[in-house]
Amino acid sequence: KVLCILSMTSNSKIKNRKRKLDDNDTDHHLPTSKRAKIDSKPCKKKGDSTSSSSSSSIDAKKQELLDKYHTVFPCTFFKFWQWMQSITDDDENPCNALRDTLRLRLVGPFEYLNGDLSQLSDEQILIHHRYYFDLPEFQTIAIQVDDHHDDDHDNAAHVHYGYWRDDPKQNPVGIVKANGDDTVTDKVVQMVHPIASNMFVFVLDLLQLATDNIKQQKLHESLLTFIASHHIRLDDAKNKLQSFKQRERKIVARTFHGLGLVVPFKNEIGYREPGYTVQEFKRIFKRMHGEKLKGKKVKAEEMQFVMGNIPLADDEGDPGMGYEVGIAFFYSYPMFQEKAKRLLSNAYRLTNRHGFEAVLKAHCKVRGKDMREYDQLKMVKSKKRKKTLHDYM
Repeated sequence: KVLCILSMTSNSKIKNRKRKLDDNDTDHHLPTSKRAKIDSKPCKKKGDSTSSSSSSSIDAKKQELLDKYHTVFPCTFFKFWQWMQSITDDDENPCNALRDTLRLRLVGPFEYLNGDLSQLSDEQILIHHRYYFDLPEFQTIAIQVDDHHDDDHDNAAHVHYGYWRDDPKQNPVGIVKANGDDTVTDKVVQMVHPIASNMFVFVLDLLQLATDNIKQQKLHESLLTFIASHHIRLDDAKNKLQSFKQRERKIVARTFHGLGLVVPFKNEIGYREPGYTVQEFKRIFKRMHGEKLKGKKVKAEEMQFVMGNIPLADDEGDPGMGYEVGIAFFYSYPMFQEKAKRLLSNAYRLTNRHGFEAVLKAHCKVRGKDMREYDQLKMVKSKKRKKTLHDYM
C-alpha cells in the first residue's frame, strides 16, 4: 500500500541561510464538480508506477483545481473530502458534515468539488470567502459558524481556516487560522496563526479536545477508522505544527501578519532588509494616515527612500525586499493598497509565483468594497433578488 507522506518541507540549509524550495517538494498534478467522487485508494507515491491507475481520479481533480485556483492541492485534501462524503447521506451536503459537532463548515475548494460554485465566475471563485487581510498565500477552506445561525453565515469575528502556501506550485505548509476583521492595528500582533500540518491533524486535534459528546466520539472513531483503512500515515500527528517549525528555518524576515516571509534564498541572494522593522513601518504608516485624515501634506520621505531602493534590490536579485514591503502595505491602511498591489505583483513575478498574482488581482478589485460580505454565493443571490424586485417594480 502506498502511504500519504505528510512532511511538506525540507530541513536543508545553505550556509546557515534559507534555501530555495526544491521541485521535489511540489505535488505537481492537480481537482470536477457536481459532487465529485474521489477514488478510495491511497494517494500515489512518487516513483510508484503500480498505483498510477488508482490515483488517476485524484490527479484529474488536482489539475482541475489547479486550473481554477492556480494552486497545488495535497493528496490529504482529497482524502479528507472522501471521508466527508463517506459520513454524509446522499441528500446532504458533505460541506456541512462537521457543522453540528465542531461548528465548522467547509468552503471554497471543497464547495467547488461538491458542485456548489457553478454560478460563480472564475474571479468570484478566487475571492469566495477571501477576507480583507487574506493574502494570496492564504486560501480559506473552512469557516467557524455560530450555533444559533440557521443559515451558513460565519461567526461575527469571521474566524476562518485555510491553507498557507509560500509558493502556489508547492504543497501547502499547513492549516492556519485568522479573523476576518478589517481594522488596521498599529501594534505588532500575530494575525495569522499556525494550527496544524493538514486537515486530518487539525480535525483530530479538535475532536481529542472535545470527546465528551457522543456525536464527537462517533466522529472521532470514524476518522481514526478511515485513516487506518486508507493507510494514511500521520507522521506529524503528535507534533501538529511540525511543518511550520521546519519552515522557520527558511524565513528571511518577520512580517506584518507574523508568519514570516519565505523566498528563494541562496548564497546571500534573494533578500535584503528594507531598513525598517515591522514596528517602525507601523509607526510611519500611522503618522502618514493621520496626516492624510487631517488634510495635511503627507510626509513620505522614509517611504520614498524605501521605494527607491526596491528596484535596485530587484535588479540585483533580491526580490524579497519588495515582497516584504508589499506585505506591510497590504496589512496597513487603504491609502497604501495600490502600492501593495504593485509591489506584490512584481514580487510574485520575480519569484515565479504567478498563481498568487491572479488571486491578488481579483481580490484588489473588490477589497474594501464588499461591505464585509465575503460569501460570493450570497452576493450573487442578493443581486438576483434585487434584479427580480426591480423587474417586478
